[in-house]
Amino acid sequence: MKMLTTISIIIFSLTLVINVETHLFAKNIITHKDTTEQKKIEPIQNKKEVTIVFSTNMSCESCVKKITENLSYMKGIKKLDVSLEKEKITITYNPKKTSSKAFEDAIKRLGYKAEQVKE
Repeated sequence: MKMLTTISIIIFSLTLVINVETHLFAKNIITHKDTTEQKKIEPIQNKKEVTIVFSTNMSCESCVKKITENLSYMKGIKKLDVSLEKEKITITYNPKKTSSKAFEDAIKRLGYKAEQVKE
């Protein structure tokens, strides 16, 4: 019985750590430090806002809610449209505060594919 209780406590602790990390990442407290990505986004940083579109693999309204709730906490986001029908996420953001890579990473961390497409 003690072993079952110990296993339950370990599982609960791991779940708590994963949830906290996901929450901190969504709020941009944990950030992506890829310097090559920073070099790639320099030209668009002069713009006040940028719109990007990701193709994704959502399958239900619960997916839409999960993505919307998590991405809406991210710094620099100005507009967010998560469309189940089109299986696309459209994000307008301030490139001085974040990057498309940060959104891509956040979507992937939630368990969805995130392929940037042109529209």
